[in-house]
Amino acid sequence: ILSPTAGAVAAVEDGEIVVEWSVSDPDGDAVLTTLLYSPDRGETWMDVAVETAETIARVPIDPEAPADAHRVLVRATDGGRSSDAVVSFRARE
Repeated sequence: ILSPTAGAVAAVEDGEIVVEWSVSDPDGDAVLTTLLYSPDRGETWMDVAVETAETIARVPIDPEAPADAHRVLVRATDGGRSSDAVVSFRARE
């Protein structure tokens, strides 16, 4: 996950943040990613983008969540294997 970085303060614009990530596959297979958002330190997750080739997305942020409770998870899969990356960040209007 390229942005936001772990522990960073993410700027919220119009109730959303921008999440950007990169993926690759060692043997060149096509990779799809799923992006999830949690407003409660990972207790629950909401789908933002499912099995997409995109590497950037706008994520609606829960304005009622504590500033330090936000998480994003990117799950990458080549159809056979998958890998997750999670970042905790603070949100700021």
